[in-house]
Amino acid sequence: CKRARPDVAEALQAQADMALRQACQDEDLKWVSLLMWLGANPRAKGLATDDLDTPDAVDNPEYQQSALQIACGSKEPKILKRLKPDPSTDDLRELMAAAASLITTPETVAYLVSLGADVNDKSDGGSTVLETCLRNFAWRESVWEASYPYRHSIVSASRLGKSLDALGFLLEK
Repeated sequence: CKRARPDVAEALQAQADMALRQACQDEDLKWVSLLMWLGANPRAKGLATDDLDTPDAVDNPEYQQSALQIACGSKEPKILKRLKPDPSTDDLRELMAAAASLITTPETVAYLVSLGADVNDKSDGGSTVLETCLRNFAWRESVWEASYPYRHSIVSASRLGKSLDALGFLLEK
């Protein structure tokens, strides 16, 4: 299509990149693989489909995410691995921040660490990623309490799933 219609090549690429972000959000490895084969760019940033209806999102660069960033929050680490993050070109600190803010699986965090992401990135040996992860646990807890006030501050371990394991991995590192 790009060769036959060079006038729409840029728009086609943007559509493929958007579809890749959506496939990552849907945690659909088959579609991620197909879109990568078609030439979608996992580093291209754009709005996630959840944010399209948010009025401030269109003009706010903070809402722009890449497929790599979205995949960092997947419950399926194979999706991130399929996108093949490259430590020489990708910002591993940004990807770790995405993993921490989305409270991901320990396998995803371990994979990013294996690529060279530094868990203890602060000059005093502290961890931005760990702080982000803890902050997001607190935020989710407050949202949970607001939605279900009769539950008080009890949050079941099953609701947090592998996120607790990811937090444990970060604490160990």
